[in-house]
Amino acid sequence: MKKELTARGVQFFENTHLTENDVKVMDNHIDITINDKTYTYDKLLVSIGRKPNTDDIGLNNTKIKLSESNHILVNDFQQTEDSHIYAAGDCIGKLQLAHVWVQRRYNSY
Repeated sequence: MKKELTARGVQFFENTHLTENDVKVMDNHIDITINDKTYTYDKLLVSIGRKPNTDDIGLNNTKIKLSESNHILVNDFQQTEDSHIYAAGDCIGKLQLAHVWVQRRYNSY
């Protein structure tokens, strides 16, 4: 997805910390200063990473398997290793976009 968005002109700044002094909102644009260089944009999207909170929720009492990053492993129908337990959302580590989850909901029926 990043490759496609970059091809469309979206610029990514990863692992970047911004303070209120780094972002200046004007009437028709936004100035962002990163590492002493100022960029001007018409829109700014700020995104943060999410980590699953799968510790201490009793998964050790199930057959559910976790990835190295502690995400719950599921099949294409959101089913875990315990066939009667399903998982969805941030805890499974898939694309975390609302429209993806709407489609996955329909695929699981």
